[in-house]
Amino acid sequence: MPYEYIEHTADLGFRVYGETLKELFESAIEAVMESMVERKGTSEKKEMEYSDIADTYEDLLVDLLSEIIFQVEVENKVFVDWNVEINDKRIDAQFVYEKFDPRIHDLKLEIKSVTYHNLKIKKEGKYYITEIICDI
Repeated sequence: MPYEYIEHTADLGFRVYGETLKELFESAIEAVMESMVERKGTSEKKEMEYSDIADTYEDLLVDLLSEIIFQVEVENKVFVDWNVEINDKRIDAQFVYEKFDPRIHDLKLEIKSVTYHNLKIKKEGKYYITEIICDI
């Protein structure tokens, strides 16, 4: 598992790992999606693209995860696959999603937002690591 839950009072926390920034960001998406929605089947797949530029990798990560949460909560998209490319504080991502269907998707947790609380992407040994705290 490229992430693990961490204890945080009244909020949701993850420690996310990746050998590259790409893996770190993809692990963060996985952590958020698996916390929000349980899939019990599949439905028609559609695609979506996402791009962003930010001053820091932390900003890029918060922007990305905030967009994921918005798409799940407001646009009823359940992301099932993704590919992220990061180049010099620019992200380009392709997503495959299904429209939310209560027959095959269960909402597990509503995440209100991603916070900057103690957010710092750092390199430790061969891994990039960060802790993400979400308001629930």
